[in-house]
Amino acid sequence: MKWSYLTLMGAMVALLLLMVGPAKAKPDAALVGTYWRAVEIDGSPVNPQSEKREAHLMLMSEGKRVSGSTGCNRFTGTFEQTADSFRFSKMAVTKMACPPPLGSLEKAFLQALEVTASVRISENTLEVIDASGRVRMRLEAGSTKPMNPQSAQITGTVTYLQRMALPPGAVVHVNLLDVSLQDAPARPLGEQIITNPSHQVPIPFKIEYDPAAIDPRHTYAVQARVTAKGRLIFITTSAYHVITRGNPTHVELIVERVGKKP
Repeated sequence: MKWSYLTLMGAMVALLLLMVGPAKAKPDAALVGTYWRAVEIDGSPVNPQSEKREAHLMLMSEGKRVSGSTGCNRFTGTFEQTADSFRFSKMAVTKMACPPPLGSLEKAFLQALEVTASVRISENTLEVIDASGRVRMRLEAGSTKPMNPQSAQITGTVTYLQRMALPPGAVVHVNLLDVSLQDAPARPLGEQIITNPSHQVPIPFKIEYDPAAIDPRHTYAVQARVTAKGRLIFITTSAYHVITRGNPTHVELIVERVGKKP
């Protein structure tokens, strides 16, 4: 029986497919060293604001460190991985004020990291999964360059004049505040909390803030306090104005001792 031309061509194509085999799947992106961009949290899509950092994370093998952005603030921490589990720990987050909708995004992003029990990678997608097996966040592998961060910084040091060491467990709080309204509480714009400073005074600090939140007609100041076991032991008593009205963005804060010897 003679084969038609079309039948013969079909047989040849089928033979070629058998010889070549099925198309290979795209290889999975590496967990460590990849810039992972959040695209979905708790089933809701993540829509990054063009003028802000996008929510992302990157894992580093050295020291098993993790760092990234919540979409508003920067964060760092560590991770622990076994054959069947994964968790984040020792997370520290900067305290820049987050206007809507960035505040809600940050909260959801950090909650997803907090409950992480395992992770799963399929090609260029990373799934963050909680202990119940629910996918809390999906991230996509991207470039190693974050999108156009538009944040500014207040830098400086905190020191005191007494010849003494800080007690164990001391915590340094440095706040950036809008102090324009005399009869109203100061509005916080950013904060850094330094736990167990690795060295004595002067203690360096860095506060990130959103330049778009700054009104050139307003007055801004940096305040600092030091606590130990929940008790206030040092605080600034002078005004350290910054940013507007010709004031600097680097200040050297002097805190005064409060109460008895800690």
